[in-house]
Amino acid sequence: MRPTTATTAQRYPGLTGRGLDAYSNANLVERENDEMVRALIGDVRALKQRTRAMGTEVKRHNSFLDVMRGQFESTTSALGRVMGKLNHAGGWSSMAHLWLLFLFAFAVFVFIYLMLKLR
Repeated sequence: MRPTTATTAQRYPGLTGRGLDAYSNANLVERENDEMVRALIGDVRALKQRTRAMGTEVKRHNSFLDVMRGQFESTTSALGRVMGKLNHAGGWSSMAHLWLLFLFAFAVFVFIYLMLKLR
């Protein structure tokens, strides 16, 4: 059990009436301010921890993206070399590849049409 403390009037016998009320109000406001400051400090600490965690996560993601960028660059260059070799070996231009693709697709559609028609 808490020991009883003296009232404000008992601690400060010179304060009476409005002076006592003003002192009590100021004391109450000061206690409320102290509680709010403690709550604010707790919120700041929590925010600081979350910010640090976010920073760690961002660094981890950035390193992952750097690895992916390197892999994409190597894949792009490898595909470019393969396409260059195919173009050089076949001696065809890209337009010839498109026409060949078009003819192949047309032949497939004709084949499917005939299969469905003769069923």
